[in-house]
Amino acid sequence: MLRSHAPGWSMARTGAILLIDDDRDVRAANAIALEEAGYAVLQAPNWEQALPLAGTDLALVITDLIMPGGIEGFGRLRRQIGPIPVVVLSGYPSMMKLLDGVLDGVVAWLRKPAAEPALLDAVARALAGPSSP
Repeated sequence: MLRSHAPGWSMARTGAILLIDDDRDVRAANAIALEEAGYAVLQAPNWEQALPLAGTDLALVITDLIMPGGIEGFGRLRRQIGPIPVVVLSGYPSMMKLLDGVLDGVVAWLRKPAAEPALLDAVARALAGPSSP
């Protein structure tokens, strides 16, 4: 079960967060921050190891894109996870601008390494679902 300590957060999605990043240190730091905030986290260092985890009960995917397999790997994952929201972490701001609005299901882009408050805020917003007008 997912929970957040963010004010105004409402439980809209349940399940684990799949965290995919080939940078072991970044992945570990983000996993610790998410777990300390009360989230269940599954980790994978690449697309190949993430794909088998995509069949589990997921609420959210947080991923880097600049990894072996690149955008094609993201596409394979996207087809497998269906409408689950995705938060992208990237160390390349130009990539973020180029792909914003192009990749299905991406609800937030964070510059890597993301500060813990920014990461937790993006996760809470993604899990809460679209804002009502």
